Amino acid sequence: MSSNIEFKNGFAEGFEFALPECFRDPLNRKNFSVGDVFYDNRSAYDSTWGEALKSFTVCLQIQQSFPSFIKFSIQKPNKERNALETVDTKTATVDDFYDILKTGLK
Repeated sequence: MSSNIEFKNGFAEGFEFALPECFRDPLNRKNFSVGDVFYDNRSAYDSTWGEALKSFTVCLQIQQSFPSFIKFSIQKPNKERNALETVDTKTATVDDFYDILKTGLK
């Protein structure tokens, strides 16, 4: 399957979430796996974990993945910014989840 997604400096362009090239195939196929984690800032990939927790504001983790929908958790750094805490769990169609990665959480 061909894709219009372009990658620059190792990340997908035009997405609110920082999506490294390892997600090229899942993005093209809109086929995400349980355990996939998506951060809103590249620091999660470029920094030590302790530093990254100070830089990003939200991440999404796939909890369940089916052909037509995804259940995912929304996680944020805790008040001390030394660990993640789950603040919500949502279900979305695969297309809606892709849109969240593209445009951000609303």
